[in-house]
Amino acid sequence: MHVNGNLSFIAFGGAQGAMRIISLDDREIAVTLTGGLDPVLAIKYHPNSQKLAFGTASGRIVIADRVHSAVISDFKATNGPVWGLAFLSHTASLVFAGLED
Repeated sequence: MHVNGNLSFIAFGGAQGAMRIISLDDREIAVTLTGGLDPVLAIKYHPNSQKLAFGTASGRIVIADRVHSAVISDFKATNGPVWGLAFLSHTASLVFAGLED
């Protein structure tokens, strides 16, 4: 789960692969991303670009634009779980840690 008090949202992933962003202003679901059945294990937010990255147990990474409620990229990064995600501070480049089976 990622909580950002300055921008008033919570991002979290469910056990069945749903990825959600909820507005704390009105408690409404702002974005719901689905398409997989694997648990979300990692989430990272890049404040400058307002992108959120989700990593799953099956090695899938989904990058979403929080402002436009749209998927920017959805790909299989590794054959095992994605344990960690990090955006490089000076760019919107994403690095990840995972297990390659």
